[in-house]
Amino acid sequence: MRVEFIGFFRDAASLLVGVVALFLATAGPATAQERIALVVGNGAYTNVGALPNPPNDARLIANTLRSLQFDVIEHIDAETGRLLDAIREHGLAETTYVIYTSDNGPWLPKNHHGGSALPLSGGKGWFQEGGIRVPCVIWGPGRVPAGTRTDALAATIDLFPTIAALAGVQPTTRGPIDGLDLSGVIKGESASPRTELLYCSATRNKNGVHLPGVAGLRQGDWKILGRDLDKNPALYNLADDIGEKKNLAATHPDKLAALRARARELATQLQAETRSLGEYQPPATTDHPETTP
Repeated sequence: MRVEFIGFFRDAASLLVGVVALFLATAGPATAQERIALVVGNGAYTNVGALPNPPNDARLIANTLRSLQFDVIEHIDAETGRLLDAIREHGLAETTYVIYTSDNGPWLPKNHHGGSALPLSGGKGWFQEGGIRVPCVIWGPGRVPAGTRTDALAATIDLFPTIAALAGVQPTTRGPIDGLDLSGVIKGESASPRTELLYCSATRNKNGVHLPGVAGLRQGDWKILGRDLDKNPALYNLADDIGEKKNLAATHPDKLAALRARARELATQLQAETRSLGEYQPPATTDHPETTP
């Protein structure tokens, strides 16, 4: 995949056109042979097809089990470096943004192979910070202030309107979207327009409609979380308790009530706007004209 994207960059430079490229890195090798390939020769990546099948070197297998996570990260790092080299080589650095992030936290059932989010609690599939709070590195020479960092609230659903804004494009959507434009945050020009994050999962009823189930809400540093927010949700202050160890529901009932009321409001909105997969019914009047698929 890396070779194909380098080709895309070369073509973009020669044709003087813009390119939006998605480089999807997998969480880890999928097969035993791919795992062995990552550790043969102390990190020297080899031809998977040349490996024994099945692997018969006990020491090789033992080393693989210990170093899989490290070698995966090393491999991703190396391939990212090659992509950045290609961007520079073809003169696209000043007009390209690189956004490096993840869709979720570590895969805890894989133990040390899945990584760790400590001191955060939880991992992939959980609504604790360890499952949803991920790093994001953005590179854009001359446009993204070098060496800066921010703790602004953001979500991957914000990438669509943000990238559109960075590209100078006004996106046309088939109805309202939940993403917000964070281009001002990236450029260091403004605070994040996102002030809250809603955590929800989806279930499907007998008619095939996905019904959103709200599992939590964050506003600023405050966060409520629970399987049923109408029963006994937990309340955390992430500024003081990033590991979500201290439930403050009993000592801050007013904050709990306010967040619970807002979560109910958003849940009602989600239920009202839920539609069957692939269906869209535009309202009678809208600022978001429908586009042709």
